[in-house]
Amino acid sequence: MKKSIIVITCDKGASVYHTSVLQSLFADKITVTSSSVSEVQEKGLPGADLYCITTDAAEHLPNLREQLPEDSDVVLFFVTFSQKTLERLNEIPAGTKVLFVNFSEKMSQECITSLNQLGVNHLHFRPWYPGADKSALEGISLAVTPDEEKYVPEEIKTVINLGQRVIDCNTVVEVLLKLKFYDMLEDPHIHTYLSSIASNSYSFDELMGRSFRLESSFQSLIDILDIGIIGINENDDIFVYNKKAEKIIGFSLEDAIGRKAEAVVPFLPFSECRMNSRTINDRLIRFHGIPINTSVVPIMRKRSHIGAIAMFQHFGEEEARQHKLRIQLMDKGHKAKYTFDDIIGSSPAILKVKDIARKMAGTKSSILITGESGTGKELFAHAIHNASERRNFPFVAINCAALPENLLESELFGYVDGAFTGAKKGGKMGLFEFAHTGTLFLDEVEGMSQLLQIKLLRVIQEHEVMRIGDNRLISVDVRIIAASNENLKTLMEEGNFRQDLYYRLNTLPINLPPLRERKEDILPLLEVFKRELDSSFSVSPKVEKALLSHSWRGNIRELRNYAEYFSYLDKPVIEEEDLPPGFYEQPAVKNHTAVHRSYEERVEAMTLREAAGKRYTEYCFILDTLAAGARSGVTIGREYLVQEAKKAHILLSQYEVREILASLERMGYVKVSKGRGGTRITERGIMFLENGR
Repeated sequence: MKKSIIVITCDKGASVYHTSVLQSLFADKITVTSSSVSEVQEKGLPGADLYCITTDAAEHLPNLREQLPEDSDVVLFFVTFSQKTLERLNEIPAGTKVLFVNFSEKMSQECITSLNQLGVNHLHFRPWYPGADKSALEGISLAVTPDEEKYVPEEIKTVINLGQRVIDCNTVVEVLLKLKFYDMLEDPHIHTYLSSIASNSYSFDELMGRSFRLESSFQSLIDILDIGIIGINENDDIFVYNKKAEKIIGFSLEDAIGRKAEAVVPFLPFSECRMNSRTINDRLIRFHGIPINTSVVPIMRKRSHIGAIAMFQHFGEEEARQHKLRIQLMDKGHKAKYTFDDIIGSSPAILKVKDIARKMAGTKSSILITGESGTGKELFAHAIHNASERRNFPFVAINCAALPENLLESELFGYVDGAFTGAKKGGKMGLFEFAHTGTLFLDEVEGMSQLLQIKLLRVIQEHEVMRIGDNRLISVDVRIIAASNENLKTLMEEGNFRQDLYYRLNTLPINLPPLRERKEDILPLLEVFKRELDSSFSVSPKVEKALLSHSWRGNIRELRNYAEYFSYLDKPVIEEEDLPPGFYEQPAVKNHTAVHRSYEERVEAMTLREAAGKRYTEYCFILDTLAAGARSGVTIGREYLVQEAKKAHILLSQYEVREILASLERMGYVKVSKGRGGTRITERGIMFLENGR
């Protein structure tokens, strides 16, 4: 609703001028009416929210206050000169005699005094007004006047009309405060006007400047906060209101400032805070059906309640802020760098594995990547993450074998303040929390201690972590990709790796072929490394043959090392004598069949996996049990298999066992005898188990 103002001056023309200035300053917030002393004396005063009266008009209306409504406000109107007026007067040569013309002696003297105070002291002013002594005109040829040219004597031919004097800073600010237009103190239009006014009040200008700067800084500070802030004074009027509050409540800053809190935010417990003079922490309230977390802090001065500050936010925004924090962490290394396009190779072995990995990337299950050192396990982990639905969230990698147990535990799970000697002040967030909604890559997972294996299993099962030294569970949504260059099944059988964790991690297994089993990719990979190293060497036929027949114990990492070595030789063609020392002296590759199989064997394994489908674990369990029976010379029947499965917490009926055995027999992994002969595992079945499945 617009506020109404009446401007009262002695001269009607001045009233009209000041009315237009106020109207332009406050735009559509007010309606301004001009009036003069004579009009007030003749017609009286209409109602208004604010009356602005010049000092000379107030002298002519001594009983004015008695005519005003009881609830109305009055601002005593002061005028001054603009900066442009001073600039014009400063152009007049120093020592010039100047006639200052106004409609009364008092007003002429007042204007001259005002100019002197503003620093215009280089001119000799003489006052002129109706009825003045003409002797004052002696030796004067120039007159200046504040829009009162009609009073300039005919003898003076050169006249400078300074125009109406302008409303001074004090008056403008007082009008703002009286009308409770607090937000307009920072309005650029108001600032432009105030800076155009000449002022001799250094204290006021400095105070106003500091006030504007402080208010601007304070508003900027609360606007950048990601929580709503509303402050009220002792009268329950809102005087603090930030952009987040605008977004949550729906009221703009202009509409909220100066209004009663009850009218804008009746759901905030300001009255309870006033009554108890105590902080209200974490109160869950509902606004338009949306849960909002609210806290209200009282503002006290000398034990008196003079207001309160409320802080509130949507209940679900805490997690959203954590997501933003984790996304920022992605720029500090917690981000997957590679995709499947970065995995070089066209051999059937690598193409098969890439195809399997792409399919697994679309699932939510844990993945176990096995392969010799240097085969690209971490590269595959990056690619799987970037091909998954979690690609826009953190990818956090850690080598479990590179850290001592205690340090690894604190890195994975985090800790609270004071959890142990040397703990950082304030505690630390663990990698599980960093990786929330993303992927955690556990390289060399076999390096975990039994204790950490138990804690990891709980996280995978319950999706909760507890920081070291804390008693509070934190929910996390993390996909686990584990990697190992050891045979985890063998480690499990030896008691060095937990069986339950093994089966949790081995939900989706991927076995990477060693480089010696994908010889078609050796030379293309060498070309890629040459480009990366900005080298242009070529290899002789003998070197090419040597590379293709090499054992590649270090796999792709070893090949890249050789490429770098060749580039440093700075030779156009690499001959056999240029091969690195020890190239032909590598020890024979140890038996890696427990983990690494030929391409044909992996195809057979996939055939079993495809046949088993979701029951792959049950198929493997039955083969394991039959193999153990064969080693012990025990005949295994269906009932025995059912009972052993129950002990391993695998639920199988006799009918299901019969179906699995029939399927395994068709593939040649077992031989089922009729009657009480039981079932025995075949050589092919044993080879399947020994080759790491």
